[in-house]
Amino acid sequence: MQVSKFRYVKGTTPKLTEKYLDLQCATQSCDFNMISAGLNHIAVHHQTKSNVLILPYTPGKVPTNTPYLSQNGAVTDMNFSHYNPNLLATGSDRSNIYLWDLPEGGLEQPMSTARVVLSGHKRRITSVQFHPTAANILLSGSYDSTAKIWDIEKGTNLLTSQAQTGDLTDLSWDWVGKRYAGHFRDKFLRIFDPRSGNDAIAKIPGHVGRKNSRVIWLGNEEKILSTGFGRGTREVKIYDPRKTKKSIFTAVVDSGSSIIMPLYDPYSKILFLASKGDRSIKLYEMVKSIKQWQPLETYSDKSTGQYGLAIEPRSHLDVMKAEVLRVIRLNDKRQLEPISLKVPRRTYTNFASDLYPDNISTEPSSSVEQWVNGEDNEPNYVSLKPKQATEQEQEQKEYKNRYKNQKSSYQLRKERELLRKKGITKNDELIKEDEDEKTELVFSPKALRAQKIVRKSLVRHTYIKFGKTNEKIFGIKVQPLAYPETNHIEGNKKWVAFPWNTGVGGALAVLPRQEYVRLNNDIPLIHGHKKSITDFKFLPSNDDLLISASEDCNIKIWELPESKIESNIEESKGTLTGHRFKVLTLNVNPVAHDVLMSTSADSMIKLWDINQQQEMASLSPFNEGITAAQWSIDGSKVALLNKNAKLTVFDPRDAKSTQVQAPSHQGLKGGRIVWLDQSNHILTVGFNKTSDREMKVYDLRKFEKPIKTTFIDHASSLLVPYWMPHTNVLLLAGKGDASLKYYEINLQDPKIIFPINVHKTMQSQLGICMLPFDTLDVKDVQIGNFLKLSKNSISHFQAKVTRQKLEYFQDDLYPEIVWNGENILQPNDWQQKVEPTLEKFNFQPEGMKKLSSAPIERKFSNKYKYQQKQEFQEQVSRDQVFDKLYSQVTSMNNENFDFEREGVDSDEWGDSSD
Repeated sequence: MQVSKFRYVKGTTPKLTEKYLDLQCATQSCDFNMISAGLNHIAVHHQTKSNVLILPYTPGKVPTNTPYLSQNGAVTDMNFSHYNPNLLATGSDRSNIYLWDLPEGGLEQPMSTARVVLSGHKRRITSVQFHPTAANILLSGSYDSTAKIWDIEKGTNLLTSQAQTGDLTDLSWDWVGKRYAGHFRDKFLRIFDPRSGNDAIAKIPGHVGRKNSRVIWLGNEEKILSTGFGRGTREVKIYDPRKTKKSIFTAVVDSGSSIIMPLYDPYSKILFLASKGDRSIKLYEMVKSIKQWQPLETYSDKSTGQYGLAIEPRSHLDVMKAEVLRVIRLNDKRQLEPISLKVPRRTYTNFASDLYPDNISTEPSSSVEQWVNGEDNEPNYVSLKPKQATEQEQEQKEYKNRYKNQKSSYQLRKERELLRKKGITKNDELIKEDEDEKTELVFSPKALRAQKIVRKSLVRHTYIKFGKTNEKIFGIKVQPLAYPETNHIEGNKKWVAFPWNTGVGGALAVLPRQEYVRLNNDIPLIHGHKKSITDFKFLPSNDDLLISASEDCNIKIWELPESKIESNIEESKGTLTGHRFKVLTLNVNPVAHDVLMSTSADSMIKLWDINQQQEMASLSPFNEGITAAQWSIDGSKVALLNKNAKLTVFDPRDAKSTQVQAPSHQGLKGGRIVWLDQSNHILTVGFNKTSDREMKVYDLRKFEKPIKTTFIDHASSLLVPYWMPHTNVLLLAGKGDASLKYYEINLQDPKIIFPINVHKTMQSQLGICMLPFDTLDVKDVQIGNFLKLSKNSISHFQAKVTRQKLEYFQDDLYPEIVWNGENILQPNDWQQKVEPTLEKFNFQPEGMKKLSSAPIERKFSNKYKYQQKQEFQEQVSRDQVFDKLYSQVTSMNNENFDFEREGVDSDEWGDSSD
């Protein structure tokens, strides 16, 4: 008997941060699955019977005003199209079928107008199923005993099948969409070939209970499974379409009263049995034997029952962690729980191809016309192997090819001894020279591993160092920003600012940065906005000027006192008004500090003159929502990320400026932008289609696509990049994460992005801010100075590099960089495109010599180190013995004793002849 790969598969209960909370979902009794999962969206039955909630794959608390779909009549079934991830079909108890075209980024307002309404059934709709291989074909079943096939592009009925008696309760296509099976209330399972006629081609006795039954076709096998009721029990039956007398397998599940919902994954052949109100999900693996199935470990949650269950698309799986399935469970606490099923493995370094057969792609293999004309094409397939796994396997293959002809260590040792006799020596390589030819260098395994792992880098030994406990600010109360994709903390040489939780309106706490105290509840705050704050920034050229934006559509300028704030500040220096929707982000121009850029929820960009407190320009480069905006280093261009997955670069001073666009991150969440140099290279951080975090690097000279894309991890929080241009080190910090990732960016190397390390902390961060470069202590080899905002404290940490000879200035780590601490251009000069004189910032302190000018120490060969050390120790020990002996002798209390002159007089010697 073949041993199953999935016998140890186990469901994992998600953390609270991974759940969807406070759903406005239905709690009334119904006989259909109340949840459906598509590639981009999750559909949940709303608490109003005729509505459907549409959620993105973003866990957290779901707002009460979340938009929903509204149809005429109660929802009876719903299903997403595999070939159009934004197409949803819903059935109604008023005999209609509704097709909805959802926006790529989800609903922004309630939707009540469907793309198409299909009518033709006479009673309640019980099932809607999209065709498995052909696009634009939909199958529907009804209590009127009919099943209809629709061309959804034209909105017309193609074929109709009908049973003589019995209400149709459920339908399921076979693997290629040639036939479908349906269970009827007359206690029979019927199989239809719709293109051959209206009547069933097979009729098999089914469940004898009165309640509705469910049916699914078991993948590409000639087997059909149904769940229903026997005489007082719930049961499962398996049918062979070629054997019509009775089912080939029947199993009693239990004596429950609710309908069992079967879900089947044809790739892993795992079956889920879940019923409403139950607190467990039964798992089985379907096998090719008389037993038909093999029980797996049951997933149970004693605290909550379930209303529905849906299988998440396989493209969302973390295949590098052996995650084979992910199901979404709707529980009776109005929460969605993503349950991950993983196969335990010894290591997770390589892609487990035995667990992941090719998946059906999103490209249909047939059209409506082809299917109607009798073509039954196999689905198109695509591999789930990620790009990083392919690259890793290629590197391993190259390494093995280099190593397969390698001689053994014994052979290498003998050859070294032979070569030493000839006077040829080298530590890590053997050079064989003949009179006629030279052979290739043969590296030892140790040298190969070193060549594989070690890479020449100045920042390879970078590490994170946090300050002591007495260097923290405690007792803070953080108010989450109304726009969560902005930073929750900002700082400069004097101040640190963060949103303070007052319960009403928006307030900022501004504290001296180097004053480490425990705060009280009555600290002075900055009040002025009527609604919650969305973003805030310090002005680089004036430490005492703070700018804040809010949901009240206003931008306020605050002037801080020279020292500590003693009382509440409610009067602002000025207010910038003009946005019609809430302001989302603020960005200060790096060369003209009096020029401010703001973006709003209506995709509007406004430029402001802070000194004159007036609007300079209003731009609307596209209709899609802006998720990130960033000035270039020379202040001449702006890079934007939008919800349409595009990266746009343009000159905001020129209305006729040519926009250049490139494809960006395909995920639904936002992103961040960093300019790596003055004009050419841009790095972005965001999410891919499967909600994995990734980095992309662009070259404006080759802007059609990114020159590098790197997978980061599978976490869900937005990563914020912090760029240290003098060392080419990039720090990534995610909100809610408890780790800091840092990378080296080398634009001269084809790989470009090189991971350095990950620093894990005990507390997760709500926000990180990087302080100006003139706060670095270069004597301590600091390359970055940061503040970390946690739930109840603010801590200080630095990025450092391990170095020797700290008495010298490490000039190889601190080259001069473009950093404008002072205002260079006035707003009018900047608007007229006056070229700025970019200042260079020199890190070298006065009186500190450069490391490059330090004297070079003579290094001895390792061969003689031990011998020199031994000779030195012997010499020292011999001198110590004589010194000690001499001191003891000379310290005797005999004053007339002369150690050097004591001897025998000449007259005391006698003649030997006597």
